[in-house]
Amino acid sequence: MKLKILFTFLMAGAFLLFSSQAEAQKSNILIEKGLAYLASVQSTSKGYEPTGTSIDPNTLPPESKTAGQWQRPGTTALCLEAFLNDGHNIDDPLYGTVVTNAINYLLGAQVQSGYHLGAWGSDEGYETAQVIFTLKLATITPLAGGGLISGALLTNINNALEKGLNYYTQDVQEAWTKVSWRYDRSYTSQYNGDMSVNQWVYLAFDIMNYTGKDIWNKIYNYQFNKSCASGDYSYIGYQSCNTWARGNTCAGTWGAVLAADKGVAAASTLKTRYYNYLDNYTLSELIDPSKISTNHVYDGGGYYYYLYEFSKAMQLSGQTIFAGGN
Repeated sequence: MKLKILFTFLMAGAFLLFSSQAEAQKSNILIEKGLAYLASVQSTSKGYEPTGTSIDPNTLPPESKTAGQWQRPGTTALCLEAFLNDGHNIDDPLYGTVVTNAINYLLGAQVQSGYHLGAWGSDEGYETAQVIFTLKLATITPLAGGGLISGALLTNINNALEKGLNYYTQDVQEAWTKVSWRYDRSYTSQYNGDMSVNQWVYLAFDIMNYTGKDIWNKIYNYQFNKSCASGDYSYIGYQSCNTWARGNTCAGTWGAVLAADKGVAAASTLKTRYYNYLDNYTLSELIDPSKISTNHVYDGGGYYYYLYEFSKAMQLSGQTIFAGGN
């Protein structure tokens, strides 16, 4: 069930990010089915609930959940993002309660004291960035009745966002020339992070328009120094450049595009070199699950994670014709 929920979000997200006009009607139907499924498995009350649906009844034992929750905070944020990206906010006539409950759950799940103050989840490095992105998205997604979220809810969200952002920035030293992140704040360093976490932090910083501590130059320098180069292309891996290079080069593309948008001129060249690396493969080799290899991403459900990375890499630069295909 946990993987089914995450995969449903990732696939809905991929369709929202990257869909040709010819496929628009089909993808819209798939999105709506995905959102309906996610709404059906969101927790609606506190306490222990059976997991499963009428389609897949009680296949797992009951587990403790809170109203508005889809499993852990990071997964909840990703599911909520799918609704927001399709235009459903707190006053939406169809999914307003779903969105409201998810926002309230996330606000209540933030760590309020101790070393991990401001973080979300047990995999703080991943989940905190995912929640930051989604909560900020909620504040800029128009309401059905016009306008944006306001009042006490907006104040609570902004306070949570400030603490969440600080979770990633507090350990970054001004004198550093590079920066990376990993499983929690204790890994924050110039070199010891990994791209699987970094990519989510990049999205969080971008949507928050964070530019303090020369952060985007530090992000670029990390990627440049961790990349391998050959001819007109560069690629980057999980921690070393030869580990899951295709998936992590997609993730690296996010960082390069966003750094260029924040004024790091050299990042535009790195972005192009990353795209050139991906463009060495055919579209089938890049996205066909039967062609997947360990060079794409880890086996199994990681394919959907990779597909999201690839879709996002294409969407960020408006790439619709790529690697010999649409």
